[in-house]
Amino acid sequence: MSESLSASDGGIANYHISWKIWALWFAVFAIYNAFIPRDAGFDVAHYHIHNGWSAFEGRLQRDMAPVDLHSFLNPIHNALLWALIDRLPGPFVMAMISPVQAALLPLTYALGVRLARSLDVALDKRIILVAAFIGFLALPNQLMFASLANDHWGAVTFIAALVLVIGRDKRPPSALVLIVSSLALGMVAGMKLTNLVYIVGFAVFVLGLAETWQTRIKWALLCAVSGLVGLLLTGGIWAWQMWELFGNPIFPNLGGAFPNAPLGPDESFRDERFLPSNGLDLLFRPFAFSLNGALIYEFESADPRLLVLYLGILAAMAFSVYSYVRRRVWPEQTRLVLSLSAGIFVSFLVWSATFSIIRYALAYWVMAPVMGVVLLGWIRPGLMQSSRWTLGVIIASAALFIATGPSQVRRAAWTSWTEPYVWVDLPEQAVIDGSIVVLATQYPTGFVAPSLADAAWLTHADSPPWSRPALANYRPIAREKIMSSAAPVYVVMFWGMDSDGEDLLRTAAEFGLRGQVDQCQRLRTAFDIETNDDDMHWVICPAARPDTE
Repeated sequence: MSESLSASDGGIANYHISWKIWALWFAVFAIYNAFIPRDAGFDVAHYHIHNGWSAFEGRLQRDMAPVDLHSFLNPIHNALLWALIDRLPGPFVMAMISPVQAALLPLTYALGVRLARSLDVALDKRIILVAAFIGFLALPNQLMFASLANDHWGAVTFIAALVLVIGRDKRPPSALVLIVSSLALGMVAGMKLTNLVYIVGFAVFVLGLAETWQTRIKWALLCAVSGLVGLLLTGGIWAWQMWELFGNPIFPNLGGAFPNAPLGPDESFRDERFLPSNGLDLLFRPFAFSLNGALIYEFESADPRLLVLYLGILAAMAFSVYSYVRRRVWPEQTRLVLSLSAGIFVSFLVWSATFSIIRYALAYWVMAPVMGVVLLGWIRPGLMQSSRWTLGVIIASAALFIATGPSQVRRAAWTSWTEPYVWVDLPEQAVIDGSIVVLATQYPTGFVAPSLADAAWLTHADSPPWSRPALANYRPIAREKIMSSAAPVYVVMFWGMDSDGEDLLRTAAEFGLRGQVDQCQRLRTAFDIETNDDDMHWVICPAARPDTE
């Protein structure tokens, strides 16, 4: 990284930052990641831990979707992390995995440097570094601090791919660069399919850079083949397993496209909680969710960074067209600006229309301040000569920082430096060996699964309304299996907030069982949190069949 940022180009500032500074950054972030409370939010507690453990223990066919539809996500990343958290102290693991996320800062800085050089924008490196750091503090990136989640992998890979393709010398990308970038993007998409939004943006960007149709076709073939290889490397085995078991490689999604998958939904399923209501809503959405993060996130919050990027690329495209109409000459490096802007815009449209969940477009929040500064310098170079330029950038950066709402992700503090990331103590009264355990998934319970390894099998009930249709044809099989068995049944559920005995009765009733509220026993877990308003914990409760009451 140090070498690639060290050259000076035609009057443009020297952007070299010593590798020692970057090494210090990685070390500081690792310590910070180990020190702050761990992520105990819904996704980590619901399926990240369970899926890693399940993959290691080979429980896919033994259990029946203990964490609802998330049971069928590719567990490759979760399995690698389970191998660590099952053997090493949690704070140590958080420090070990932090370099991937920490790399976002030098990579975003490198992106700013290469864009500035390519566009002949003479920015001070301190301005680019400040903008990159403000991007690093974006709300969706804060969600990844001290977490087992993996959305930052896609962001890191996408930004790195842009850095490679833009290059240092204004030359077209080499075949090797395109192959490596596409292979890496394919691999993160195979690991988590939501990263496909970055592949769309990258494809538009690369095809726009090509100056002839012959080059465009060549690059398209190189990228498509390399991306497919990467996708198969990380996702092929899991997709094949899903195909053999359920007749759908991405079960239970897109059920309508796989009519020979009877256990999937009758119609194509997807999470529609955050989708725009119409095309106009989609186009103006960045203005709305910059003020009301609940439109793209489970909690109310705010982060206007993507709006900065959105306005920046629209302004750059409008400026290019205006300049041509007025002078009949395109501005310098218009192809690069239009290709990158169009790639981001199309990727935004795909993300917004398909997912519209903030974490799945993390890269764009992180890139936004750097892109905004560079594009502004390209559109209005005279501003950089003003004595107030630096002050203006500092004020804008401070405004972005202040406007960022808190990341409201649920976190659990460490009790010691040797504490595991997750642990669960079962009450002695619960005889799990040979039993059937139902995990109530209205609130996260999947992290309890490793402590239930002696159970005959695990399943789920009480799904949230948005995910309930996905396994509507699957759950009846679990019910039949429970009713035909004589094994004792337990229900594990979250207790606190608005969850109580009524939820137990509803959950057990899904399987024709009667929840025994008076016999519930508290679990002691790493994620228990006592607040002034509530005592939030998990319980395990027996559930009786009608003929045994």
